[in-house]
Amino acid sequence: MKHKTINLKEIAKNDFRLDAKHYLDDDAKNERKSEFGEVVYSVTAKELEADGYFTNVTEYAKKLGFRIAVRITPNIVNILNGGKEEEYISWDAWHDKLDSLLEVTKDECINAKDDSFVQYEFEGHKVWAMSDYTNGTALHIFTPSEY
Repeated sequence: MKHKTINLKEIAKNDFRLDAKHYLDDDAKNERKSEFGEVVYSVTAKELEADGYFTNVTEYAKKLGFRIAVRITPNIVNILNGGKEEEYISWDAWHDKLDSLLEVTKDECINAKDDSFVQYEFEGHKVWAMSDYTNGTALHIFTPSEY
């Protein structure tokens, strides 16, 4: 399957607005069809969200100028919780840290040298951000061990 390169720098400059139809070229779309219909290669982001793996922070991210879905992973939630993995802390306790994480992510995307994803540090932890197109357009924020 052929994927077009996702340019995070351009995404950041354009208010984080993405258009999923640009990610797959016509050859890749045709490759995914079989005699039984479209072949499913992996689980989608929405399925992972429904299973509780991703935490959707889109509504909060919109307040900071994001115009696409934004999801974070369990390790990111753990970082926002101050490392208290076994004890879930409510949204109210970590939304300030989420605000900081999203601002850093936006800045890193704008200044990205690599157009496919960004990697940076947040509170002493390595963090990656990458675009996803499995269910529309989204930005996923995760740690390298979750890749």
